[in-house]
Amino acid sequence: MATKIIPKKSTVAAKVPLVGDLDQGELAINLTDKKIYSKNGSNAIVEMGFDGAYGSLSGVPGTFPPTITGTSFSGTYPVLFNVTGDLLYSDTDITFTGTTGVLSVPAVDAGTGYGTGFTLEGNTHQINSNDGGGNFNIRVANDFITGCTEAGYASHWVYSQSTGVWSFNGSTATLAVGNAPTWQTNMSLDANGNLGILGTVDGRNVAVDGSKLDGIEAGATAGLPSTGTMTSLTIGAGVTLKESTDRPDLLQIESLTGTWSGMQIYNSVDNLRCSFFCDGTTAGFYDDVVNQWMCKFEAAGQVELFHANLIKFATTSTGITVTGDVNSTSDRALKENIVKLEDPIVKLRAINGYTYNFIENGERSVGVIAQEVEAILPDAVRGEEGEKTVNYNALIGLLVEVNKEQQSKIESLEARLEALEERLV
Repeated sequence: MATKIIPKKSTVAAKVPLVGDLDQGELAINLTDKKIYSKNGSNAIVEMGFDGAYGSLSGVPGTFPPTITGTSFSGTYPVLFNVTGDLLYSDTDITFTGTTGVLSVPAVDAGTGYGTGFTLEGNTHQINSNDGGGNFNIRVANDFITGCTEAGYASHWVYSQSTGVWSFNGSTATLAVGNAPTWQTNMSLDANGNLGILGTVDGRNVAVDGSKLDGIEAGATAGLPSTGTMTSLTIGAGVTLKESTDRPDLLQIESLTGTWSGMQIYNSVDNLRCSFFCDGTTAGFYDDVVNQWMCKFEAAGQVELFHANLIKFATTSTGITVTGDVNSTSDRALKENIVKLEDPIVKLRAINGYTYNFIENGERSVGVIAQEVEAILPDAVRGEEGEKTVNYNALIGLLVEVNKEQQSKIESLEARLEALEERLV
């Protein structure tokens, strides 16, 4: 046998090589007849190839060409390709068998009628077209991906024989989740966004208890705005949230069951509960654990700060009231550039004490004038012209130094008086 495949050609019509023209393994090609010849193990010339319109894939000699009727044929050649590349097969099924799979083509109506198709299979893996209705399947074990284009059944499936079915119906644009093997649709979603559920959601049987879903009434959409704007929201039986009646930029919390309205902040770890609420005349922060006010705002304008349910700070029409000591930070460690006041008596003489009325409310009071204090103690005055304030604690330091200087003068005068009295004796 030849160690190389050596093609030989001829352009003479009906030319067939002789036995002596070829060694086993060599090929002879008739370009005019479009035929290929070789020599088999019995030293006989064997025709391979096709005869112009059709040819055989079989290397087994037989009657050629086959009898062709329409798109079907009969003969010893089970499958043929025509010159345009179309695959034809005879009335006998075509099967190519390997060690791991098969390719089979059942022959019914030569691929034009129902029941025809093909299968590419390997163990439990399969790709097939099983009928003339346009079905196509990809299978792994008992799980399938299926497409169907038959009129009235246009759909695509993802099917698990053991668990369930997902499907998309192209005719109605519906996505469905079913139940195998009964093919009952448990959930569906159509093109309009309508969701249908058969079974339970969060433990509720929707089919039986269909009027509710997690406590939401079936007609709840009637209370929800279609434009995305909500005017009010009722929570439970006692609270309504809505836009403020006099401040459209604020959220209003309205009580439906009592005189107090508000909100509570709750820390479940420490069981701390602090509420902010009002009843129309009083508002404030309230400790719900010990039932004590923390801060209270009265409608008349008074503000009260509490400690252990006792008022420690309160605003009044004339000022503020403090119950207890008022301590100012004065630690030496917190200060620098410490300088003792000079000429305290001179400075004090520049400041006068007055009684007066406040222009804003006519209230009578006693004090000093900020501008006079600023002239000799600028560090004790804050603010711009027309809004100046005085740190009265600063005047205490001045008064301390004045008292000390006056005490020194008194003690000096007493010593001089005592000396004069001794001379007169």
